[in-house]
Amino acid sequence: MKIIGYLSNHRGRDVVLAALQELAAYENYRIETVGDFSRVGSIAQAIWGLINISDVLVAYISKESPYLYYEIGLAHGSGKPVVILAEKSVAPPVEVLGQRVFTIDPLVESVENIAFRVQDAIEEAVRKKNLFIGYRNPRDSDYLPSPQGYLSPIGDFRALFSYEGAARGHRFERWFVEAAKSVPGWEVIESERNHRRDDGFDCVIWNSREDYELTVLGNPIAIELKSIRGMTADVLSKFLHRARISGLKAVVLATTGKNDARTLKLLSRLRKEEGINAIALDRDDLIHVSDSEGMVNLFKHKIRELLYGGEY
Repeated sequence: MKIIGYLSNHRGRDVVLAALQELAAYENYRIETVGDFSRVGSIAQAIWGLINISDVLVAYISKESPYLYYEIGLAHGSGKPVVILAEKSVAPPVEVLGQRVFTIDPLVESVENIAFRVQDAIEEAVRKKNLFIGYRNPRDSDYLPSPQGYLSPIGDFRALFSYEGAARGHRFERWFVEAAKSVPGWEVIESERNHRRDDGFDCVIWNSREDYELTVLGNPIAIELKSIRGMTADVLSKFLHRARISGLKAVVLATTGKNDARTLKLLSRLRKEEGINAIALDRDDLIHVSDSEGMVNLFKHKIRELLYGGEY
């Protein structure tokens, strides 16, 4: 799944948003807007979160939304490809001159035609993505608010992407732990923060729910949490080996990144070699979790994939 972040302040009928929503109906796209980050503290953090969580950004410059160069600059600085669309009657601001801008006429072009052009531009942007190190989030901090001040029983996963580096990692740990604790019948035991987990796990879940599907994972369920682009071969092999020698039946690896097909294939091979039931949760899975039932359903969905293969 590709997450497409939409940048626009356009009011009224928005043909570009309509085109993106049409694409999402039959392509493997998910559309996110700044409005989806309404639970994040400020507009600036919401914009940063949208940029961080997206694979590609689509920016629409219109008469009502002419000044997006700040957001476009942030996206470029973060190494994210940006598709820039401009309404025919609007001259793009000088800040984006020199960049490729697609002109559209919302009074003449159909939503279907715009969708076709936008899809081509998105796929081209993905192919030509420039992976450079961009600006760091100025709000990075090791300070972690208490769960009561920052997270509801299950906070908004998107909010994590308003932060970078260690700040996001700490918040991801808190988000996952609080989400797991909200599930009736789950007791979560966290590792000591003073002792880094070279020979242990980030946390374990003791499951007392009467649910036959969850019994596949045994007790306890070891959890490894990583705020990285995706699980690497080194991370996977060390974690599964550590789980095997600990006598565990199953493990869960969760990341704020996206696990590609190569990573999942590697996980499948290591799972067989180590004899461990391992499931992987990534950004595209966790973004759907908004309550305790959603967390349980995600675990069960992944267990079905593990047992029967394919998507369920």
